[in-house]
Amino acid sequence: MVWDLVGAWVAWLNMEHGTNVKPGEIAHWHIPNYFPELEAQEVYEPLKHPGFWETVEPIAGAAGGLAYLNFRHELYFATASYPVSVAPKVKRLLKLFPFIEEEQVIVIHDKRLLRGDVLIDDGFHNLADFKGTRILFDAPHNRNEDMRRVSCDMAVSDWSELFDYFLSYERGATHN
Repeated sequence: MVWDLVGAWVAWLNMEHGTNVKPGEIAHWHIPNYFPELEAQEVYEPLKHPGFWETVEPIAGAAGGLAYLNFRHELYFATASYPVSVAPKVKRLLKLFPFIEEEQVIVIHDKRLLRGDVLIDDGFHNLADFKGTRILFDAPHNRNEDMRRVSCDMAVSDWSELFDYFLSYERGATHN
């Protein structure tokens, strides 16, 4: 998780529709449940709006963590996107993290198709069938303990924990 998508999404919906939902209230992926007065299509509309992506900000530690991983490992950024939002989303990503090259961005709807050594994601559904190490990045919408046990190898609460994991991994890999 590199940016506060839920925070920007909830703020956009609150501003557009006069709702008063707080990002911490979002306890699972089906965001329309938290906006019962809106149709599902209205809830997903911001993700398709080009201006929305300019409102999304990185979370604490993401820039440094990604820069480190990019320098030390073969890093790819996989993102699921509506076709209409691919260009503004990737543009924002590259602006926020200028050390990532466009060629490192994979736009993919079904992350189960990804192959690699490690997948870091905040969605259980993206980790479930991944064959490598599955790291769940903590977020309010993924705190169901039963799902954590079946869908990931470990969970991290922030970039400092993720950084510690990779330092430990690198030390172990070096000493084998």
